Amino acid sequence: MRTYSLKIDDIDQFYSDQIDWQFEYTQLSAGPLKFKTRIVELAGITLYWNHFGARILAKEAYKGDQLIFAMVFPAEKPFLYQGHEFNRDHAVIQQPGIEHNYVLPEGLSSLLIYVDRPLIAAAAPALSDAVEKRVPMPALLALTKECRAVSQLVQRLDAAENNEALENTLRNRILSRLLDALTPWHTAEHESEDDVFPTARAFTLIKQAEEEMMKTGLAAQLSMDQLAGKLGASKRTLFYCFNQWLCMGPNAYFELLRLHRVRYRLLAGTKSTTSVTSAANEMGFNHLGRFAGRYHRFFGEPPSETLARDPSRLQD
Repeated sequence: MRTYSLKIDDIDQFYSDQIDWQFEYTQLSAGPLKFKTRIVELAGITLYWNHFGARILAKEAYKGDQLIFAMVFPAEKPFLYQGHEFNRDHAVIQQPGIEHNYVLPEGLSSLLIYVDRPLIAAAAPALSDAVEKRVPMPALLALTKECRAVSQLVQRLDAAENNEALENTLRNRILSRLLDALTPWHTAEHESEDDVFPTARAFTLIKQAEEEMMKTGLAAQLSMDQLAGKLGASKRTLFYCFNQWLCMGPNAYFELLRLHRVRYRLLAGTKSTTSVTSAANEMGFNHLGRFAGRYHRFFGEPPSETLARDPSRLQD
């Protein structure tokens, strides 16, 4: 068993080493990412205590074979998941192959618990395929308290003191509380109308808008009149939905996506194979002075500095 911490300030490095995930992360607020995580590893269980300093739009799907139980802690702004507000008594199991869409506000903290499935299967062999459930608050609070106590103990222990018996004891303490929190998933009899979470219209319309933009190509920069017409919605409705879900209008959001695409291209290239001008032009930025200013304000460095980095730091 061991514990260690990571700090990440670049969105391109966020989860870049995770081979069991398909993901796309878009930083929605300017400046460094300010992401911090403390990882606690035990036999068969790993805890991730995460804190997000910037606002992030996430689209991800898990491809691995562990069970992942996720919960969030109160923040000043709500955590938005699949088009609705994710409350303190909600929890998610990352079911393999299912895409998750959410907006992480600044200041949000979360706890992710990765568990080897054989540990769960022995005690709860019939978990439902549901992703999100409401969980009784006493069960979530007890799980959080146990995970925190174990994490603090592991942090205090010297590596030389590690032993298998102690590690198994700590793991089983967490597992016992986790099984209580998983009760809503144990059998189909726990399914109820309370577990049907409505998908907000804003989320649905934005997904449709993204699909239309991707068909046309981000660089084409459809006008809002054109985009609204394709979606059968008014410009006012389109703007309202984007602002409700992302706290910005459609033009600002799609420009932000284009900036991220340019950044990825620069990080993946070298000065001999890529130029700032070509990368910017490919994404529809034709006024290089304005582009460079927006890029610098958002990412905290000029695009030429991004291109000068070692491309090996960007992993697939």
